[in-house]
Amino acid sequence: MDVTICPICMETLQNPRCIPCSHNFCQQCLNNHINNSCIGKDFPTGFHCPVCRKYVPGSISTDNPSLWAETFPKNAIIEFMIKSNDEKVLKLCKPCLNDNKEESASTLCGSCMECLCAGCTDHHKKLTITKEHEVVPLNVINKSFHRKTEENFCSKHDFRYIELYCFDHDTPCCSVCCVTDHKTCKMDTIETAFENIEKDNDSLQMISEIDRVASHLKKLKEIQKEKQSKIEDKADEIRDESKRIRQEINETMEKLEHEPLEDLAEGMKATRKAIAGNMETFSDLIDLSNHCKAFLANPSKKSCNPGYVGGFYQIKKQLKRLKSAKLSIKDTAITATFSSVLKEVKSSKQLASLTVNEKPISLSILEFQSIPKGIAQVEKTVLDIYHKYGARINEMFLFENDADLFVCVDDKTNLVCTTSGLCRKSVHFGFTILHAVMMRGKIYAVSNRKNLHAIEYLENSATYSRIKFNINRRCFSVSVFQENLVVGCNNAILHLETNGKEQKIIPAEGRVLDVISLNIGNIVYIGRTVTGMRIVRGIESNGRELWKYEHSELKRPWGLTKDFVENIYIAGNFSNNIHMLSSAGYALKIFEQIPLPSRMILRKESNDEFYVVSASTSVKQVKLIL
Repeated sequence: MDVTICPICMETLQNPRCIPCSHNFCQQCLNNHINNSCIGKDFPTGFHCPVCRKYVPGSISTDNPSLWAETFPKNAIIEFMIKSNDEKVLKLCKPCLNDNKEESASTLCGSCMECLCAGCTDHHKKLTITKEHEVVPLNVINKSFHRKTEENFCSKHDFRYIELYCFDHDTPCCSVCCVTDHKTCKMDTIETAFENIEKDNDSLQMISEIDRVASHLKKLKEIQKEKQSKIEDKADEIRDESKRIRQEINETMEKLEHEPLEDLAEGMKATRKAIAGNMETFSDLIDLSNHCKAFLANPSKKSCNPGYVGGFYQIKKQLKRLKSAKLSIKDTAITATFSSVLKEVKSSKQLASLTVNEKPISLSILEFQSIPKGIAQVEKTVLDIYHKYGARINEMFLFENDADLFVCVDDKTNLVCTTSGLCRKSVHFGFTILHAVMMRGKIYAVSNRKNLHAIEYLENSATYSRIKFNINRRCFSVSVFQENLVVGCNNAILHLETNGKEQKIIPAEGRVLDVISLNIGNIVYIGRTVTGMRIVRGIESNGRELWKYEHSELKRPWGLTKDFVENIYIAGNFSNNIHMLSSAGYALKIFEQIPLPSRMILRKESNDEFYVVSASTSVKQVKLIL
């Protein structure tokens, strides 16, 4: 088939666009096909090629399918062939024509868009500036050549090689991009980006994550299929009841049955259409996950080149987008109320009062039911204050000597205990501490009045001094990043110097109940919404959300901590477990069998043993068993 002909309209390609399976279409034809493919889908993520039916992911830059077609690359070679009306362009060597010579062309340079003779081809391959260009024989030019070369070039700047990677925007760049759109971004070479992927085994983690997503999507599709079957059964039941009553009241029934059956048919038509669209959505999501996995699992593609790195980070964005998909199971309640008294039939307007109500079951995030499980094994109870003090533990932290615990109780008492459980003394600061951290010998504490204090307290002394920071916000949590304080407030996270001077305000969602900072400057926090929901989020230092973690087995997330490799631990207070996440927000493990955990501290000499506040009344030394 002529590669310059659009397979949809069968006319010469207009503004040709090439999709990943290497088929080319007019931009408008492709746009129409995409829009038709996405009709009825709650969460469109891609479409199938109209030629080979291969799944094609939509653009990650926009959720609007009407804009996807223009994001696919132009096929410059085919466009060149179409625009070359002069037969000499494709038959004669361009450099020789410039020299007033007519030599037969044998190759085409995909970078220069010039036909070359055998001699010029040899020179082209030897010159430093052109030796990396892709030169192919004219007799083998086809659509796949464009796909092979396109991934090495910048999509914004024609014929500029991709040499760099922007870590702020997760996108490959050329040298022009670097000094224009990304001049203030964190940049590095493609080679370094690939090394980071390999060093952190990100591709293996992502394959595992994709498998969990795909498994869950298959379950959702099965549930939708079961719902459809039940809805159809209920519809059949109503039809049967309608026919039975019709037989009983004969001619009168004939006149009355028409309207409810028509309503039922219309309702079922809408329901089937909605379910069919939802089934296609689940299928597309499964196809997307398979597409992503196939790319990452293909050993022939895994190499240090822009295509793989760009593809990897595109898949990373697809996975993030896939996890945040707002999906629902279409369920419809169909009921019919029939008249039970025969004499009322003649006065009735219709046989049954029919209602068809869709009941979407919201799936705000894809839950990974197959997250591996571990056990939070209690080694010993370090401290139990319930019977002795009759109070509850709000907070605890380790002194900098790593030998003593400072335990904050809700009756304004603070206990200094050894890690073996010996209570050495009690200290009173005049207020109840809700959240605290120690840095360079000072305690920085949030009080029950939601104020932030700096307390100078020597462990071996009975005296202390304290000052209250002048902050025009209510404070709920505090942690340390480098030499500064990170304070959680309502809809904001503050970066403060240790003297209380404000450095930066970072926007956040809801009341920030706990917050930690990672070494690269990203922040993880627990935010409570106005409805009382608690959600764990990861954000950049400018407030841009990187990920959000919710799970049916995480109930009332309470406290956060991290280990030496920056894995994140979330205490599920009502779910009696601890969730372990990677710094990128991937769920790695759920540790069970710890009663009502709240605060956690990692033992510095260990990477799997913690001090955990359990049931708000005891401190337990816990070992996480994988």
